[in-house]
Amino acid sequence: MKVRKKNVCHTCRRRKLRCDGKHPACSQCLSSNRRCEGYPDILFVPFVSTPPMLAPKISHVPPSSKRTQQCAARPLPPLALQPTYALTPAQIITTQADSLAKQLPSLSYNQSIGPSLSGTLQEKIFLILRNYVPYSELQHDIANAIPNSPRVCGSWATALPELTRGATGALGECLDSAINVLALSITAYRTGKEMFRPISSGYEHTLRLLRRDLQQAGRVYKSEQIATVMCLTLLEVLSPTNPHSWLVHVDGVSELMRSSSPEFFSTNVHHTLFIGFRPLLILKAFILRKATFLVHEDWIEKPFQHHHAAPLQNLLSLAATIPGVLEKFDILKDEPPNTTMVAAKEALAELVEIRSNLQTWSDSFSADSSVPLYWQRTPKNASECHKTLLWFQDLSGANVFIYLWSFQIICLSHIQSLLARCPELQKLDVTTPENTAELRNFCIELSIKIYQSMEYVTQEGFMLYGLLSAGFPLYTARKAMELDERGRALLQRLGKHS
Repeated sequence: MKVRKKNVCHTCRRRKLRCDGKHPACSQCLSSNRRCEGYPDILFVPFVSTPPMLAPKISHVPPSSKRTQQCAARPLPPLALQPTYALTPAQIITTQADSLAKQLPSLSYNQSIGPSLSGTLQEKIFLILRNYVPYSELQHDIANAIPNSPRVCGSWATALPELTRGATGALGECLDSAINVLALSITAYRTGKEMFRPISSGYEHTLRLLRRDLQQAGRVYKSEQIATVMCLTLLEVLSPTNPHSWLVHVDGVSELMRSSSPEFFSTNVHHTLFIGFRPLLILKAFILRKATFLVHEDWIEKPFQHHHAAPLQNLLSLAATIPGVLEKFDILKDEPPNTTMVAAKEALAELVEIRSNLQTWSDSFSADSSVPLYWQRTPKNASECHKTLLWFQDLSGANVFIYLWSFQIICLSHIQSLLARCPELQKLDVTTPENTAELRNFCIELSIKIYQSMEYVTQEGFMLYGLLSAGFPLYTARKAMELDERGRALLQRLGKHS
């Protein structure tokens, strides 16, 4: 099975040309004045692909690929993005298992999948931890690093050692199966080896075990089940069965969490799982442009009542309100402007307030540090001296800023859109002190900062926990810059200098 490279843009692939893989547009397209259609799927960014085949080509990027790959910047069809809140967790898993079974008719449930990856369960867990947890934390007691876990993706994996020690019987078998197949997927991703059949077989087996456990559990769910679905979410990112399967699993985790009280996630391993997966739950709300249950005060305060929230978690608490406003915004777009003035004014007021809160939080976060949190840096390579990079104290700080800038861009872009749609709103007292041109300038400035941060965030040393944090901010910046000719020109310049 041939690996489909992610560093060849869609335009060059279609024309069967060599591609240098530069971002946001390759040199071949720029020099020939063709529109570069982007690269295959970026992690955690909606995109459109062909329907899954019986044996789909799974794209794996070896660690030598240092750049975060970009998607074609095309949203999923609306129906594909409909949330599954009407389903129970067991129904969500059942639907996913049945769907996979239809895609893989040649795989027998009774087929022995065995240990697809050599080594003990503890070694497989360490492989997962090594890819999603900084090595400095692995050298110490993992439990001590749990309360302030600052990463966007995968930090919940620190709960796996404790969960596997206490899991027995069918529950333990299910979690062990999920760990095994995730470890295999990571190995395939890292090495570029084709492992579609064992990954798919193990995935299907895990889904069947999980479906059985959830049906037996009724409405009482355990952390081992939540961790199992979390493993499957990461597996879908590394070895996708279709473009939005990871969202289905995030829905499953969402429903498992919603069936419990916020207090349940305030202590022990439950808190680790919550803070580790909370970023993905909120990012899913942004992608779907739908309000999230995490915006409610109980879900903001009670899970952190026994632990000090890390800066990223505090930022997410502020940003959790934005998807609900985006949902209102989409409703407004379908109605004539003269019939939605009141609703438009409310949406504008909310966006202006959120933007102000984000800026206040940013100022406070920066003021609390006695040293600069980021600075400009020129590449050491003389051939790249024209580039300006942003460098950070650590990845935690980098994640805070690239997500802060993303949330600010989203607010600014939608404020601009509302003012353009309803010019009368500019006369109201809820408008921003800047005019629309100044808002656009600030939006582009933040987008450029995100691009300048990618060299730092996607360093090979940050493993998957760095790479997977880059997708959403990069997608947000690109979409913002594509809104006008000036932004598109800047994107081309960034492409030439990347």
